[in-house]
Formats: sequence, structure tokens, C-alpha cells
Amino acid sequence: MIKSDDGTQPTRNRTVLGAGVALFALNAAICWRLFFIEHLIHFGSIEPVFFAIAKAIRQRWPDLGWWGQSNLGYPFEYSYQPLLHYLVAAASAITGWHEARAYHFVIALFYAAGPVTLYALVLRFTRSVGASLTAGLLYSLVSPAAMLFERIRIDIDGAWFGRRLQTEVVWGDGPHVSGLTLLPLAILFLDRARERRTPAAWALAAFFVIAVPLTNIPAGISLGMALLAYALACDVRELPRVSLAIAGTAAGGFLLFAPWLPPSSLMTTALNTQWMDPAGRFSWEKWPYYLFFVAVVGLVWLLTQRFRVPLAARFGVLLATISGIVVGLVVWRNVAIIGQAERFHLVMEMAVVLAVTLVCFAAIRWTKPARTILTIALVLLTAVQTVEMRRQARRLVREADVHDRSEFRIASWMREHAGTDRVFVGGAVAFWLNYLAGDVTQMSGCCDQNTLVQSTRFARYAIFSDEGTANRAADISIEWLQILGVRYIAVNGSASNEFYHDFKHPAKFDGILKEVWRGGGDTIFEVPLASASLAHVVRPDELPSRQPTNGIDLEPLDAYRSALMDTKRPTAAFRWSNTRDAVISGNMPAGSVYSVQIPWHAGWRASAPDGRPVTLGSDKLGLMTVAPGCDGPCEVLLHFDGGTEMQLLRGATVAAWLFLAGWYFRSARVAGRGA
Repeated sequence: MIKSDDGTQPTRNRTVLGAGVALFALNAAICWRLFFIEHLIHFGSIEPVFFAIAKAIRQRWPDLGWWGQSNLGYPFEYSYQPLLHYLVAAASAITGWHEARAYHFVIALFYAAGPVTLYALVLRFTRSVGASLTAGLLYSLVSPAAMLFERIRIDIDGAWFGRRLQTEVVWGDGPHVSGLTLLPLAILFLDRARERRTPAAWALAAFFVIAVPLTNIPAGISLGMALLAYALACDVRELPRVSLAIAGTAAGGFLLFAPWLPPSSLMTTALNTQWMDPAGRFSWEKWPYYLFFVAVVGLVWLLTQRFRVPLAARFGVLLATISGIVVGLVVWRNVAIIGQAERFHLVMEMAVVLAVTLVCFAAIRWTKPARTILTIALVLLTAVQTVEMRRQARRLVREADVHDRSEFRIASWMREHAGTDRVFVGGAVAFWLNYLAGDVTQMSGCCDQNTLVQSTRFARYAIFSDEGTANRAADISIEWLQILGVRYIAVNGSASNEFYHDFKHPAKFDGILKEVWRGGGDTIFEVPLASASLAHVVRPDELPSRQPTNGIDLEPLDAYRSALMDTKRPTAAFRWSNTRDAVISGNMPAGSVYSVQIPWHAGWRASAPDGRPVTLGSDKLGLMTVAPGCDGPCEVLLHFDGGTEMQLLRGATVAAWLFLAGWYFRSARVAGRGA
């Protein structure tokens, strides 16, 4: 804040605070219903996955351990970036609300705060309440992406509706919108730390920088774009120092919260995203577009330096250029230079607002008539667009009754009958199942970025599409279900009100599998298994011989499936003790191993009851194998501790907090002596 000796500072402070409060109130009025709603009408949204994560945090914390409810299982840290879900769990615990209502309340706060944090960043850069309020109002009331891109305009039913609100409530992108709300604060506190250079300032910068990827990975990538734009916007002579400050702040933030963001999780997400979005993979065939990106950004950087554009305007223009090229190439040329490139239109909207506002305020001479015209224009825009945005909100933010939905009926049956048995459900039912049915375990679920066993993707595609199965559609589907330990499968027929209707041939199991429930166009079948346990006694030569290449390549799994379906061999019991521990027991012939239909991960440990370590391994599918070396009755204790990686991350975080505390107290002591 600029200091003043003329007595005007209190008035300016009230003006600054009042403008920020007004922006929050405006956006809160737009999304008002979201503060009080529990279930939205948008059943294609992935929101229920986030409800389930928050519910698990509330019920399990602090011992989160292994999340076995989705995609065969993975460490809980892999489920999603945790910051938003911890806030939702806390809100639910404090208020007593169900997690669904708490989630909507929290994302409504983030939505309303988004323009306020942008306002704060512009105020930091320009010290102009007028420029800052203009940026906040434009970000609140217009959608540059809808104006620029036809498919987004069609998706939100017009150029004058809000994309931020629509993507948050219709498609469940609340974590992304929340992460973008924190992004301006990351830049603001980084800039402030470079000015003040105190431990407290650097700690705040590190917290807000890491808070963005802790909320959502696409928002974290957007932050990367913003940090690049910030570095390039600074004086060229400062570039090495700024780059070092950015790297140090990001590294420090990571160390402070490292167990929440394990590198193995980031690597898994990155690799799986390549499978999810092949168009976004790195390819040498795209080198002209990579060069185009570098050339355009470089040219804009040179021009803004050459014409001495103010730092704030340089930052806005560079961020708009970086994000605009990424989005423009995929929308107009169908070329994705990064994974899921189209998602970055949300940060592009923020960047365009920044660029337009900051360039205009830097280039225009703001005489009294010019300010009057701007004020009138903003008042009219606010009046008209508030009505339009509230109309959009009334249409989108509506309460749904889940009780007459397929998602609710199937989840209710599974909760009552499935117990600990693994199930397979499709479409929106997979999103809702773990919120409505608790700890029922899914073969699939959501979402592919955290999958440890790639063959589950092949299996799911084959079961849904029947592509290439000829007259063996049901047989191939059943074989995959048996291989992956599924006891119940729910199929959504044409009369179902499930949103996606993933099954291309929903009648293929009729008369083949045992029907255990039917209603509302949905059917639940029981899959024939020799044992519903997730542990099985097999010989090493019966394990999968290689990874299948697609959903109909079952030849390498034939011997394994035959072993699983052999009713004459000894059975093995598998029982969870808690979120980290399980027990396998059975009668094991010499030379046999336990095949466990849970993904192998370096965090698993196995031991005999007397504490003797037992060998753990992975088969070609990526499932766990246990070789206890028994001949006769055999019990194995499994324990998940996160592995060496998690132990190192916890140690690094403790050391980082101790270092920060020591640095702070040392600086405070030095400052005290100086005083």
C-alpha cells in the first residue's frame, strides 16, 4: 500500500476494502443458491467423487492409508489433490452438513472470491482501485472464452453467460475454479516477498504457490504459465534472480506440504494423462507448433520490453499470449501442445481480462470525462450482466432428488448386499457409488489419472463397447470381471435414467448371468466366481504371462483365469483390518504364491505372524503377488506405510518447518537487536 502523509490513507483503505467486499457480494449474489444446495441436477458431473473423498477424510483422518474403493485401489494421496477436500471435510465436521452441501458451500466461497483475488493482484501491481475494480468486474461478468470460441459459446448457451459458473456446477470442475481463485494470490505474495525479503513474506509466498497445485493439477499448470509470464515481465536484468526466487519459492512450498503431493502421484497422473488424452502427447510431428509457441511468446516479450510497457501490463499480455496459444491451437487447429489443452481456457479468461484492463489503464490518459465514461459503462455492464448471470445461475443451480435416480437405487442395493465384494458399475453410478454406498470397492470408478493397473482401462472399454468381440461379447466381459475379482455388475438399460449409458449392448448378460436385482431400467447381475476373496492360491507359472495389448487380448490371462476359477484348489481368505492393514490366510501347497487382486505399490509390506518379512512382487498385470514360502496353513500380514518415498517426504516436511521456524526466530532476534 502506498503511504500517505496527508490524512487520506484511512479513506483510501476504506475504499480498497469496500471495493473488494462489493466484488465478493456481487459474485455471491450470482451464485447465491450454491451456498445452500445439497444435490445439483447435473448427474453427468464428477462432483460425487469429491463428496466421497471429503467423506473419507472426515471418517478416516488422520490414518487415510490405502483407498481401495476405486480403480482396484491406490494410495489415498493419489485420489485427488487434497486441499479443497480437506476444507470440505472440515466444513462438514463443523456444521454437521452432509459432504455434498459442504462441498457446494466451499466452492461457492471460492467462486465469489475469484474476482476479489484478481482485484487484489491488480491493486498490488498498479495501486489503482479503478483498474483493480474494473478487472474484478470484467472477470465477474464476462466470459472471453465464450466470445472467442464457438463450441464454448454453444456449451453455455450464449456469449454473455459465465463459463466459470457453468464449468463449476455442470461439469464438476470446482477444484479447478478454486485453484484459479488462489492463483492471483500466489503471484501477489511472490511479488511481495521479492520486495520485503523476510521469512514471513517468503513463507506466505511459498504457501500460496503450492496451494494452487494442492487444489487442482490443471490450475497448477496454469500457475506455471503465470510464473513464466511473471518472470518474463520483470526487467531482463533481473531474470536470473527472479527465476531463482520462483524456483526457491516453489521448492520451499513443496517441502512444507510434500506428503500431500508425492512425486510418484504426479508421475502416475502425467503418464495416465498421456493415455487419457493421446492428442496431447509430446510428438516431434508437432515441432512447428512448439516453435510457433516459442516464437510468438518471444516476440511479445521483445515488443513489451522494447516499448517499455509497465510490468503489470507486460504480465497480463504475456499470460494472455501463453494461455491463448495453448487454447487457440487446440480449438482452431485441433493441435494440443499439452495434455487436456482446452481446459486452460479458464486461465486464459483471467489473462485476457488482465491484459485488456492493464493495457487500457496504461495506454489511456484517464481524464475526468474518460473516468466518467468508464464508470457509466461499468455500471451498465454490472446492471445488465448481473441479471443475465443470475438467470443463468437459477437455471443451472437447482436441487435434485437423488432418490428416484439409478445412481441412488444401485448404490442402495450395493450398500446392503455387496459388503466387501468388488463391483463394477458404469457411467454416473461409478461417480456416486462411494459417496452413497460407503466403502463398497469398485473395479473402475473415477478417474483414470490415478490408475495403477492399466489393464482396467482395457477391461472397461471391452465391457462397455464390445468392440472386436464378435459373438463373444458376454464371455469376454465375464472373463475380465473374473480376472479382476468382480462379484456384481450393474448394467444400465435404455430405460434407465443414468446419465451416460455406457453399455452399448446392455442386454448381453440376460439369461447368462444370474440376475439379483432389476428396477427402473437397471439390472444387477452376479458374476460366477470360485471365490469372491481378493486373494487366491496360484502357481507362479499360472500368473499372467504378459500385459494384454487391448480388451480382447485375453490369451496371456487364460492360465490365470483358469486358476482363479478352479474350485478344487485351496481357497484363501482376504480381510481388511483397517485402511492400512489386511490379513491373508489359507492352506498353501509348496511352491505356490498368493495372487492378490490389488495393485502392487512400493508402499506395501508383507510379513509372517512372527514378524519375518515375506516377499512381495508384481505380476504382468500390475497386481500384487505374495510368496510366503509356506507348505500348509499360511497367514500373511499386509501393511501399507507409503514406502520409502513417503518416509522421506515426511522427514523433509518436518525439516522444512523446523528450518522455517529457526529462520523466522533468528530474523526476529536480529531485527530486535537492530531496534
